[in-house]
Amino acid sequence: MDTRPAIYSASKIWNAEKWRHLRDNGTYNITSRWIDGECGTPDNRLDTSDPDDTERRLIWDTCNQDLIRSDLAIIYAEEGDDMRGAIAELGGMLATSCPVYLVGDCASFRAKNDSDAAYTCHPMFFHIYKLEDYVAGYRLAFFHYLENQAIFWAEKAHNLYLQSQRLAQLQRSHALDGARLTTRVEA
Repeated sequence: MDTRPAIYSASKIWNAEKWRHLRDNGTYNITSRWIDGECGTPDNRLDTSDPDDTERRLIWDTCNQDLIRSDLAIIYAEEGDDMRGAIAELGGMLATSCPVYLVGDCASFRAKNDSDAAYTCHPMFFHIYKLEDYVAGYRLAFFHYLENQAIFWAEKAHNLYLQSQRLAQLQRSHALDGARLTTRVEA
């Protein structure tokens, strides 16, 4: 079993090779399976297929599984990137009390007319600005996590305790008896 912190890497898909390199050379325990696809470049995307809703749901299910088994997330952004999936992944990590590190920057993470980017003020969100390269940013995020790991795990434990109390309350009130979770609501 790998005892190194599990890292979810998020970025534009054409940066996948960077995360594969960091994972495959043994430097980091990167959990993101999306990086194993061929993703091309911003100008020449190799994933030209247009996935249907079922395929998209499978991709998100896989990413969600990877997020759940991760200790932290590192999001990499370059100026000009339009980050959408990473914003959703950021929310998932913060909701599970896992720290999120933004390495680099782009307009998606700055306040603008239609968004104040309030999530960047979350106590588990950390921004690493203007680095020479992504490797240095990854290293800074990783070591910050290691230095503060006990604090992060205490926060996670506290939130898991609160969630378990809520589930126990629901179970006592029989709200979960016979309940089923579905992805679609039929009229």
